[in-house]
Amino acid sequence: MVLINSRFHHIAWEFLLTCIHVRVNGGEVPTGDEGRIIIASPWVNDLENKSLRISSPLLDGVENSSRRSLTSLARVLEVLSYYGFDVVVVTSEPGCNKWKSSWAQKYVEKDRRLQNRLISSGITVRHNKDSHVKSISTPIGIMDGSANLTDNGFFKNIEHMHVYDGTSDDFLQARNRINQLASS
Repeated sequence: MVLINSRFHHIAWEFLLTCIHVRVNGGEVPTGDEGRIIIASPWVNDLENKSLRISSPLLDGVENSSRRSLTSLARVLEVLSYYGFDVVVVTSEPGCNKWKSSWAQKYVEKDRRLQNRLISSGITVRHNKDSHVKSISTPIGIMDGSANLTDNGFFKNIEHMHVYDGTSDDFLQARNRINQLASS
């Protein structure tokens, strides 16, 4: 496990893109919980921040191989679902009185549109108003920490994230813990 305090969006992107890369190039999607990709945060945005667009040979290769533009979180999750991954987003419902009660109506509607878009793409959206977990869990690696999956959490606030790659001693334990959240 490694603890990082900034620029972790590059690592999250690499974990997600690597899953697509493996699948596009003939790899199999692991079955059951092992193939599940879980995005968990009380607040999830489409991460449209231009900083998310990274210069990466992996990104270029995946976009070319999949023939899809992957410039936002929603688009990446849609492509993962298209390629057979079980994608689950655990978040609070739009306008949730615990986490989103102070939101202006236009932000509640934006949240609702994002969640509906994900659902219509075959992605499971689970509402859990009690969860304050912030995590991205893939068969390749896991990020778990304080950053919401929003522009503020990824690009503006000072946050920290623990990173576990698939070879880490703690990877399976962290993966099982997050899988339980998606199964509840």
